Amino acid sequence: MRTEQFRRATLSLLVLASCSGPEEPSGSPEAVQAEVVEVPLRISWWGSPDRTKRTKDVIAMFEDQNPNIKISVEHYVNTQAGGVGVAYWPTLNNHAANGTLPDIMQHDYAFIEEWTQRGLLRSLDDLIQEGSLDLSDVPPGLVDGGRVGGKVMGVSLGLNTQAVVIDADVFSAANVPIPADDWTWQDFKQVAMKIKESRGIWGAGSGLHGYTPGWKAVTLSTGQWVFSADGKALGYSDDQPWIKHFQMLVSLKREGALPTLDQEPTGSNVEALPMVTGKSAMEHLHSNQLVAMWTAAGASRNFKILPLPRVKDGVSPVYMKPSQYFSITSTCPHPKEAAKFIDFFTNSIEANKILGGERGVPVATKVLAALKPTLSKMAAESFNLIERATAYATKLPPNDPPAWTTILTTIFTPKVARPIMREDVTPKDGVELFRGEASAVLAGTP
Repeated sequence: MRTEQFRRATLSLLVLASCSGPEEPSGSPEAVQAEVVEVPLRISWWGSPDRTKRTKDVIAMFEDQNPNIKISVEHYVNTQAGGVGVAYWPTLNNHAANGTLPDIMQHDYAFIEEWTQRGLLRSLDDLIQEGSLDLSDVPPGLVDGGRVGGKVMGVSLGLNTQAVVIDADVFSAANVPIPADDWTWQDFKQVAMKIKESRGIWGAGSGLHGYTPGWKAVTLSTGQWVFSADGKALGYSDDQPWIKHFQMLVSLKREGALPTLDQEPTGSNVEALPMVTGKSAMEHLHSNQLVAMWTAAGASRNFKILPLPRVKDGVSPVYMKPSQYFSITSTCPHPKEAAKFIDFFTNSIEANKILGGERGVPVATKVLAALKPTLSKMAAESFNLIERATAYATKLPPNDPPAWTTILTTIFTPKVARPIMREDVTPKDGVELFRGEASAVLAGTP
């Protein structure tokens, strides 16, 4: 890591160089000022401690190569749980309200349309056109994944997909075959029960009641999407698949094959998942989270990654999505320097060797080709799922409408998912409540 003395010495050399050129007199304060002004950038992201270490190491590398740019960081382990100052999205929304947004922020497919409509993000098209941000080595389809309303509002930091990680050694000890990629939720239930009965641990761990592996994946597996094309209504009419999914989860919880809400770890830190300490045999996560979870569990563990199960007679709910984006906020005073950092993150082979695919499969073709031979067994397992899933993945759904944030925080989590899993309400009653209240919010008449 460079010391502050090194930084000042480097800037001093820049000053001397600027003062000796024939075009600028040595005493010109304008020339000195043009060279010594240090450009500050602030970057925010969420993720595991492993992600934070890798990102900080890349930032240090970038600063070494760009001594006039100084980057400060703000990062959070949790995305929603914990409120302002503890969790990412509550804190960043608070920054937006107070006019204190960072220059670069990690963004998510679920919220980028909402933030764009709120005028909080800057279009990147002019920066791409002038060359501050080079996406020429990124396939057009992956660039398009960051478009909102035809404009590039974010650069994908990797590809990922929903997945279930299994402990292959536990499966072997329980004489349970590793399922095929076309497994169903009925298969999942049978496996979870066999693990519980044979090994005395949870068949699966945390978060299966969440909107990602539950509501959205179940609906996709029926061949539909959760929102209408205009984002003003729900996009499906039959609630039974989701009701049955909740009934399965409640049944597994009653049998001790899933943890109760009180037994689940709080927050979204994958290092805290039960499977890390051998308390469960399966965990839902996104493929890019495997490296962090496996690192925490120990490299000697034997994990395999599978796609998310499908409903009986349904299609696969798997789709390839941007794991996260980097976006430049609308208040950033130094967009060219911010774009330069995103360019470095995207195109530098050396930087991506440090990142190790932790945010997903790199989007730049040359980076991906260079990275493959260097992958750890953990990253290679994650990459392998992405390659397999291209054969059966469904089309990437449209961005969530702006109303989704309100629906998630005021209806889905507090009134539906958690009460159902606590058995305060039945799956049928909870899902019916969701349809009524979510439909009203989407229609603008809550």
